[in-house]
Amino acid sequence: PVGVNKLRKYYGGKNRKGPGLHHSAKGSGKIIRVAMQQLEDANLIMKQERDGRITSPEGTSLLERTAYGILRK
Repeated sequence: PVGVNKLRKYYGGKNRKGPGLHHSAKGSGKIIRVAMQQLEDANLIMKQERDGRITSPEGTSLLERTAYGILRK
């Protein structure tokens, strides 16, 4: 299961403010959240109660077909 906060950490970058050491910054939560909602509307992922989102059977099937198509080439 993956949630918005975990993806924000993954897609974040550097937070540079001046000459000191940089710290990590989180990515935009709204962009990730809207993208995940669109995937939910397309029935490719589904929301779990507290853990985040997982791929639905339709989403898993799409990923498997895509991987098989790439493997065949």
